[in-house]
Amino acid sequence: MAILERLRRAESADVVIQAQVLWAQVESLGILNTETTTSLPVTYFGVGMKAGSRQTNPIDVTSFLRIVQEVRSIALVDRSPSAPPLMQNLGKYGAASQVEAKAKLYPTGGAIAEALAHSEVDLGITTMSELMSAPGVVVLGVTPPEILSVKINNTAAATKNASAAHEARAFLQFLRSPGAISVFKAKGFDPI
Repeated sequence: MAILERLRRAESADVVIQAQVLWAQVESLGILNTETTTSLPVTYFGVGMKAGSRQTNPIDVTSFLRIVQEVRSIALVDRSPSAPPLMQNLGKYGAASQVEAKAKLYPTGGAIAEALAHSEVDLGITTMSELMSAPGVVVLGVTPPEILSVKINNTAAATKNASAAHEARAFLQFLRSPGAISVFKAKGFDPI
């Protein structure tokens, strides 16, 4: 949402990268060079804790619900499109009110990873890529699909008024290169 809000304020950008779920709203602004639209690797939602925490591998519904019961606080992204299906599925297991009572909201998944690394919160649920971005965070695994099967598809495109149009196109091509794909994989993305 933050990127979309910045674009609505007419902040300049050469390249826009946004979650697919919000891409139509970005396109509606009329600022994109749509012929440069590029699909990027996807990332799944994962569960993370501070490094040194007891690990549960692989994480399944039973272990997830046990961890939720044991922790004091759970970090979630504020206004995330993943929140409604997460809470609905937790409700099926009788855990929605427990998660709501322990929830601490953060503006981004990166902020969740930092909060985990600094012991501000016990458990974090956000994209694998964001959990893997912060040293000091242990990724327990992908959120069990019965709890949250959402994946984040990202899309990128150059803007019509890019100040460095040639470089913007080159950057988009680079994002699909074998070298970039190997980095994406190492950072929790699935190039599918």
